[in-house]
Amino acid sequence: MKSAIRTECCRLLSAFVCISLAFCAGCGGGASSGGSPGGGNSGGGGSGPVQAPPGYSVVYNFDRTSFSGPAVLMASDGSFYGPAYSSSGGVVFEVTPEGSLSVLQSFSCEGSATALTPGTDGNLYGAASWGGFNCGPGLQSELFKVAPGGAFTVLGNLGVNPAGPPVEGADGNFYGCTEIPNPNPPNPPTYGTIYRFTPSGQVSTIFQFDTTTGQACNGPLLAENNTTFYSWTLLGDIFEVTTSGQFTELYNCPTNSNNCLIDVIRGTDGNYYGFAGGYDNSCFNDWCGTVSRVTPSGNYSVLYAFDGRHGSYPTSLIQGADGNFYGTAEYGGTSNDNGGCQVGAGCGVIFKFTPTGDYTILYSFDGSEGGNPVNLAQDRDGNFYGTTSLVIFRYGVN
Repeated sequence: MKSAIRTECCRLLSAFVCISLAFCAGCGGGASSGGSPGGGNSGGGGSGPVQAPPGYSVVYNFDRTSFSGPAVLMASDGSFYGPAYSSSGGVVFEVTPEGSLSVLQSFSCEGSATALTPGTDGNLYGAASWGGFNCGPGLQSELFKVAPGGAFTVLGNLGVNPAGPPVEGADGNFYGCTEIPNPNPPNPPTYGTIYRFTPSGQVSTIFQFDTTTGQACNGPLLAENNTTFYSWTLLGDIFEVTTSGQFTELYNCPTNSNNCLIDVIRGTDGNYYGFAGGYDNSCFNDWCGTVSRVTPSGNYSVLYAFDGRHGSYPTSLIQGADGNFYGTAEYGGTSNDNGGCQVGAGCGVIFKFTPTGDYTILYSFDGSEGGNPVNLAQDRDGNFYGTTSLVIFRYGVN
């Protein structure tokens, strides 16, 4: 039902699921491997920037006492950047190709950061909330950039929790979504917004959500073209918005329906793909999920229904350079845990499916490398990168 899907949307987004992209060519992985490959060979032991063979390998292993929940973007300098949680709060970190970890910024007041997105200037951009970088009265929510090499700069105060990182428009400004304020004053209630942030630090609202437009974003804005972005709402609807604030609903999720989408991407065929509800007692917490498609005219169809053994709780989806779709499911798979994953739930999978719906498990996690993958990205060489609860991994295709 719609309320259940909304709850599931919030759970998935809290794991930094979102829009990690990879733009570096020729950056090798190294280190150890584990789990059960669904195709390809495992990497060898050791550490450092060793070019891994096709198959799964670990690029960097966070020990269990340092970070959890990392999400990464591989930048033009070959390093991985992203947010994570530590025992003292949220951080933004860098892992170099040589395997050196640096904390670029720590958050006070239980702060956390969104995933990062690249700008045309070579910098990475993100947003932090729940205290930002300075303890003070009320909510602090700040936009920031990370330069190649790790220099960290706070750009300005957003004031409300961000729903994902800012994304650059063709006009050089950055655009993003805010969540419903928490606590939300009841009289009158307030809802999320879409904002514009200029390079000089000025923030303005270009669209205000209400009860008829989905209440708020439930994910980041994604670029559709030079002047238009798309995303999805708390109610599972898909919309697009221009840099001038013109809002258009593309798909309205029916009330009391399992057909409400999250983690939406626009395919090269012009259709929208994402995850929707799918309940089955063979999956962890009885939630399996589906990969679904919505056409520009609003027609909804299910391409694949997860069943537990082939994955459940899908967490990320991208379209590869070959036109096929790739993603991760946090639970399920052929391994039923003995390495620290939820008992009886499975440790998750990396999967592939074709536009016609043919589904393949590329790799089934067994927990020895953390398990429970939360994001996936592809670099210019066609290799895939992502994170589990404990590692940055590479899945090679070359």
